[in-house]
Amino acid sequence: FSLSLGPLAVRDEGHYDCIIMHGGSGEVQHTRVQLEIAANSTPPEIKVETIRPGLVLLSCVTDRGYPMPAVNWTSAEGLNVSASATEPRRDPDTGLWRVTSSTRVSAHAHGSYTCTVTNTRSGHSDTVVWRAVNIPDPTKPSGQRGLGTAGIAVTSVLLVCLSLCVLVFWIKWFRNRRGSSTIVQEGGTEREKMDTDAV
Repeated sequence: FSLSLGPLAVRDEGHYDCIIMHGGSGEVQHTRVQLEIAANSTPPEIKVETIRPGLVLLSCVTDRGYPMPAVNWTSAEGLNVSASATEPRRDPDTGLWRVTSSTRVSAHAHGSYTCTVTNTRSGHSDTVVWRAVNIPDPTKPSGQRGLGTAGIAVTSVLLVCLSLCVLVFWIKWFRNRRGSSTIVQEGGTEREKMDTDAV
């Protein structure tokens, strides 16, 4: 005998009894099967909210998992980071879980924080990493935040090129004034006469 179920849903989880009765002997055979459902959550996403300059709230969000997934935070050094809040919500129709785990971290520590979501039944896990360098320092003026090393280098090159162009133009203009000549007709002969300004 066989029992086919599908597509499976959370409500299908539970005990299933198979009972076989032998007519001639009246013997009854009974077997119980436990069906467990596992649904891997969606890949986690990290949302960032600035609490105050230098401090941010990281929220790791995952959805549509069953049973309720385990969410853990770790630092770049592999140390566990405590969550300041965990908010699980279960969909009343599907029975699937949505979990939001939050933690407060420094925005300018130049480190990284990893959120790991694990299905404790299937063993499947997903991770997402947030790096502190993604957040600019709000205490600095916007001009300082936008002008990095590359911007300074490009600006310097442009200034040097502009200076060289001006210098070359001035040298050519000065030489043209010193070396310019005028052809003057006198009595059917030609001679060169330097400009009065150049003498």
